[in-house]
Amino acid sequence: MQDNGWQRTRVTGTAALLGRLKDLANSAEPKTKREVIETLVKEVTVRPGEPVPQITATYLFEDPCQITYNSVTPRTTLRA
Repeated sequence: MQDNGWQRTRVTGTAALLGRLKDLANSAEPKTKREVIETLVKEVTVRPGEPVPQITATYLFEDPCQITYNSVTPRTTLRA
């Protein structure tokens, strides 16, 4: 059984990694951003909606994963 200190360290490390990836993504050239998206995303579905459409991205992970973002709430939903 792992202690809470180890779990905190892992969460902190993961948060730092995600922060670094976010910084890299924000500063990347448009061509690089497009290449990353084309590598990770299987398809994007846009459904009409008011006041904004619902956008769902299906990623190319081993287990299928869909992430839907609703900019009205704003809210992100993860479905396996």
